[in-house]
Amino acid sequence: MNNERYIEDLSSGRLCVAMAWVGHALTAAKANPSLHYYIPQEGALVFIDSLAIPANAPHPELAYRFIDYLMQPKNSVSNSLATQFYSPLSSKSPEMVQLAREQPMLVPNQAERRRLYFLEKLSAEQKQAVDSIWRGVKQARGLPPPP
Repeated sequence: MNNERYIEDLSSGRLCVAMAWVGHALTAAKANPSLHYYIPQEGALVFIDSLAIPANAPHPELAYRFIDYLMQPKNSVSNSLATQFYSPLSSKSPEMVQLAREQPMLVPNQAERRRLYFLEKLSAEQKQAVDSIWRGVKQARGLPPPP
């Protein structure tokens, strides 16, 4: 699988399954409506994007205004539609409720949200196990092992 073109490969049918970010999977599904995005019954890891303002930003007041703009419910929904990534900022807003009806794959329902979890810091033993498994996955695809 090529990380740089897997969205295109899913859309075209060159791939039949992929572990993907929701936004990428939904982008592929727009081009190929037979594609579906699922959260495994065992659950899935949650990733969160954050907005940060550097301490030395030349115009921090503009950054604050931009963040305030993005956090307004209508803008949050617009951002979700544009990026195909869900924003919980406005989950109760009428706009997000409507979006959940229109695009159920974009907005996880309560049962799906209960299966999502955050990554805890790995112990050295756990990290070694993950690295070993990942090395095996990469080697099986003919990729070089991690350094």
